[in-house]
Amino acid sequence: MLAIGMRKVRVTLLLSACVSAAGCSVPVERHDWSQYDGPGAEHFREPQYELPFHEDPLEPVNRIAYGLNTAVVVGIAEPISSGWRQIVPQEVRTPMARAADNLEFPRRGLNNLLQGRTREAGDETARFAINSTAGVLGLFDVAAEKGIRPADTDTGMTLRQAGWENSVYLTLPFGMPGTARDVVGGVGDTLLDPTVYFFPAAPIKGFIQGAERMDAIERFVTTQRDAYEISRRMYLARRQAKSLDQGAASNEGPAIETLAYAALAPRDPGFDLRGRTHRVRVAATGRKLPYDVWMHSEPAPLVVLLPGFGGHRESYANMAMAEMFFDAGYSVATISSAANFEFMRRAASIVHPGYAPIDAADVFGAAGAVCRDIEQRDGDRVTRRALIGVSFGGGHTLFAAAMADRDTTASFDAYLAICPPIQFAYAAKKLDDYYNTPLDFPEAERDARVIAAMKKGASLAMGGAGRVGLSEQEAAFLIGLSYRMALHDVIWTARERHDTGVLKTEWNALARASASQEIFDYSMMKYAYAFLLPELEARKGIIDRPAAMFIQSNLRLLEGTLRSRDNVGVAFNANDFLMAPGDAAWLNRVFGASRLIASERGGHLGNLGDDAWRADVVAMLGRLLDEEAPSDKRVD
Repeated sequence: MLAIGMRKVRVTLLLSACVSAAGCSVPVERHDWSQYDGPGAEHFREPQYELPFHEDPLEPVNRIAYGLNTAVVVGIAEPISSGWRQIVPQEVRTPMARAADNLEFPRRGLNNLLQGRTREAGDETARFAINSTAGVLGLFDVAAEKGIRPADTDTGMTLRQAGWENSVYLTLPFGMPGTARDVVGGVGDTLLDPTVYFFPAAPIKGFIQGAERMDAIERFVTTQRDAYEISRRMYLARRQAKSLDQGAASNEGPAIETLAYAALAPRDPGFDLRGRTHRVRVAATGRKLPYDVWMHSEPAPLVVLLPGFGGHRESYANMAMAEMFFDAGYSVATISSAANFEFMRRAASIVHPGYAPIDAADVFGAAGAVCRDIEQRDGDRVTRRALIGVSFGGGHTLFAAAMADRDTTASFDAYLAICPPIQFAYAAKKLDDYYNTPLDFPEAERDARVIAAMKKGASLAMGGAGRVGLSEQEAAFLIGLSYRMALHDVIWTARERHDTGVLKTEWNALARASASQEIFDYSMMKYAYAFLLPELEARKGIIDRPAAMFIQSNLRLLEGTLRSRDNVGVAFNANDFLMAPGDAAWLNRVFGASRLIASERGGHLGNLGDDAWRADVVAMLGRLLDEEAPSDKRVD
């Protein structure tokens, strides 16, 4: 094992030499908006937080290695892990994973001690002693029941504590992403792992631990447009944050409540395996769009789900929604958001999404094509159709309901919007404000607090909700950041389809970091005026003035139509930050009590995991379809 560690060191030194040879990465160039005085000029002059930029001089090498690792995960590791998870019950796998984690004590305990974290080192020692005895060799986490939580760290963090701060980012073939410092630290971690001295204990332990995470890793790399860039940014933030500051934590507030949505996942880990993926040709582009479908063996209504801004059909949150309706007796199909790279490339009639009437028409047409394809395959098992959208997908659902009479190629018996933004311009500006939350932090500690918030967000995404203390400000920033990352993918995908010349930084398939940083400069409002508006103006007859871009995307224009349709309903939260003042009253006036679910709390989508709220949504769908919710269907 020492030889393996030395090979890692040699690889690190070799790659470091490549850095010297390569020189600096491509410089970030920017469009000069300083003299711009056209529509929306005020948004280009607003102060904006600039996310810390980490150069990636080894990016071409890293991307090749990352591509290889992705192929291994998708083609080998996840299929094997999936088989393991199907054969071995969760009740057996969880204790095995705990026992494997218990053997990480030497790494965590010693490195906490070397970093001067004596309390954490003591906690780790106590955890190991308790779990190895009362926990039966670590099969049970008795220490956690006593309130003693793990304090994870490693040799790489110890080297940082010793002064090795900045380090080039690299991805090794068949290895996890890291930095030169962390690869060297990995040698120390290897030597502190007791299983490496008793072959084949180490690979068995690694498999037990990795198999539980492989599904999440596989889903991440297949549902992101650029998984490498996201993982690089999040990894560097996590490694730069010295610790999780538990101070200033909050348990309530619209942003805090919204983050519950980040933890949303199917309750049955094998739910995705019960569905099928098909492709259907979309009239708007002539290309085939993938969709997922879960069919009951007996006749049932079909629900088509639309995710929120940038959402992928196979994201955990979207799968959780599909499971909710499927378990209630509905067959379910899912497609990606109009602002997702998959939909943009295959089904969008416009290069830049964001103009609701066009996006909704594209989504409506695609959803109709999906329904027709399913009915050709399983027509005798589809009784009725319902279109359900979440967040911005909910807004598209309401626009689709209003255009149903004009577009007869797609017809649905019911439309349900969950937390739809009523005024798209207001929602976009609010998300920009959330992203700029760090501007309220003292300048001297701004970047450090952002990095700490990103580390907490990563911990939350990995199931650490009970251990991470987030303030309302930190939660707001994380929400703004998630939407900014989705917008980043929108701009990048649009550039691949048609380069308008607005973006100035050079890029290619293996060197994107600098161009990515330039794209991050564009807020929702800047995007609307720099990219979307010029395309709309170039298409004659769509808008007659710049302001119409947002006016025509305002759901309040559809009041008369939505009021008259008794098969359209809405579920919303009163403290949803994407709703403008007066929007709640407007919803009550248009839909009334019979077609409206109103909750006082939950922020934006934060109560989708609440059983009572979910039951209300399912019951609402049954009323809109004018039938009791189906139940006790058999799975095909």
